Amino acid sequence: MRHNRFLEIIHIGLFFFSMLLMVKIPAIGIGQILLLEVFCFFIWDEYKDAMISVRACLRFLLFSSFIIGLFLAYLTSHFKIIDDKSAWILIPFAIGYLLTWLVTVWFADNRVSKLATMIIGQIITVLYLAVSFILNVIPVDSVKQVFNSIDFNEMIKYGYSPKDLINIAMQTIFYPVLIVALLNYLIAEIKDYLQYKKQKAYDLRNR
Repeated sequence: MRHNRFLEIIHIGLFFFSMLLMVKIPAIGIGQILLLEVFCFFIWDEYKDAMISVRACLRFLLFSSFIIGLFLAYLTSHFKIIDDKSAWILIPFAIGYLLTWLVTVWFADNRVSKLATMIIGQIITVLYLAVSFILNVIPVDSVKQVFNSIDFNEMIKYGYSPKDLINIAMQTIFYPVLIVALLNYLIAEIKDYLQYKKQKAYDLRNR
């Protein structure tokens, strides 16, 4: 299958890349090279399962994509491409995270990828609405007691209430995943339409 050939190319490419690193930069050490190989084999197996199983696809999109993003951020920091104390370190993480989603959704079985992205989007939406509702009905003093380590008085000077701060924190956590899930569901729909259009054209030619 096409996605299997694609994954084989990625795995072979990562293997030779790791060997190149060991030759060009001996200071890296054989331990880190072996760690990279273990990481590649782990991702390889997880990815193959994600192509055909909704459960594996959910696991890969939620967790493995996060690990890949962190790994890419680590590499850019390790080779001094980006300072790990800089906010720019989020760029390689976001690239790794988004590319993992895109490649998974594009090459996985379309029913699997559509259902997985829909489940993630729906769960994130329900969680956000539930937490927002709870936040709106509980008193402000209760919020202060739960988060007593935060200096709300300092934040109020800038026009933020305790509930505003918690709402911003929730949006920061939930919105990126929700947006990625919705965009990838759209990509899966586009892929489904292109496959339908291709099959329809094929059927017309062979009548």
